[in-house]
Amino acid sequence: MKQDDTLASSSAPAAPQGLGPTLRSLRESKSLSVAAVSARLKFSPRQIEALEAENWQALPKGLPLRGLVKNYARLLETDAEALAVLLDASTQQGHLSHQTLASSPAARSMGSMEKPRSSRGSWGWMFIVLVLVLVVLFYALDRGWLPESWLVSQWFNDVSQP
Repeated sequence: MKQDDTLASSSAPAAPQGLGPTLRSLRESKSLSVAAVSARLKFSPRQIEALEAENWQALPKGLPLRGLVKNYARLLETDAEALAVLLDASTQQGHLSHQTLASSPAARSMGSMEKPRSSRGSWGWMFIVLVLVLVVLFYALDRGWLPESWLVSQWFNDVSQP
């Protein structure tokens, strides 16, 4: 009976190990060629083959690689998060750290979007607000809405009289 168990386990097809073989077996089970996947994902066939061969030097690093894997998973109609975990295990990068994200060009450009475009733009808004306050002040003065004690001319009269 032990011989039968050993024979059965050796004749059963082994599950693919790693991200690349998993992607390849999923692609082949959907009868998709590398060229078809390449055309749909907008990555070159060499990159698709490098991903399936786990040739990490021929692939982009960081977020673009993660995006490629997630898009490939959606194309193959499989769990994108599970494949992202396999990617992390295969590349031994784990989750992207804040330092890695902060040093990426995409993050730097996003960080620059949060800042004001220029200091002139913020001064422009402050100038507009100041002009509006002055217009409202002069309008209130003209209508007689301000008390006499608020008028500057009254201050000079109070100071000059002993």
